Amino acid sequence: MAIKRTSLQKRRGIDAIFEGQVEDKTITKTVEDNVEDAGQTMIKLTVMVPQYIQWGLDEIQLKESRRTGKKPEKYSLAKEAFDLLFQQYGITGKQENG
Repeated sequence: MAIKRTSLQKRRGIDAIFEGQVEDKTITKTVEDNVEDAGQTMIKLTVMVPQYIQWGLDEIQLKESRRTGKKPEKYSLAKEAFDLLFQQYGITGKQENG
């Protein structure tokens, strides 16, 4: 008897394939575009956002690309947004481990 497989789209792609197999999603990555972040431990964070946020990020990338000739990464835009949010709440975003 054949087993019916659930499509990857319903299982949310590659995360569904490796679900339970990945114990630690913390990675160390050197961010070359931003010297300020070089050598920091980076953590993968996946968030669900309304479509207007994606459109807004795309719009900012397009405008900056036209203005400067270089398209900013969504990582940089998200980091800037988090930094402004931390500032608004009086939270120091840069915290050392330990």
